Amino acid sequence: MQFKNILVPVDFSASSQGAVELASTLANQKGSTLHFVYVESDMTVFEGGHTSYVPTAEDIEQDRERLEKLVPAKEGVQFERHFLQGVPAEKIVEFAEQNGIDLIVLGSHGRAGLARFLLGSVAEQVVRTGTCPVLTVKQPIHLKEEAT
Repeated sequence: MQFKNILVPVDFSASSQGAVELASTLANQKGSTLHFVYVESDMTVFEGGHTSYVPTAEDIEQDRERLEKLVPAKEGVQFERHFLQGVPAEKIVEFAEQNGIDLIVLGSHGRAGLARFLLGSVAEQVVRTGTCPVLTVKQPIHLKEEAT
């Protein structure tokens, strides 16, 4: 299967870094372009669903700076960075459909029970509503270099 464009939604978490590592390896092997996407949500709900906040201009600027520093885990991989605002799962799927994405690789925090119910799961929503293959990375992974 040919993956010309691989979308990697990032939130700067450990599971997100695992997705970057895996997607970088795939892109290196297939000659693909990575598309790092960060979606600034209009509101963040914390564990338990009790507290929320609207990101400040400073928060948004810090997230933009973090995205600008993000690079593939493998040298020589072509990549682009995209900063979006809105509902993360919706924006990820919309971006994939509008930009010819062949594969989405994203981290999953592995929440369960009440936290999953209250927070929802971006990964689960992307798997359900996306129109291309989605590969979820449950935890950070360490890929062994292939002997050549």
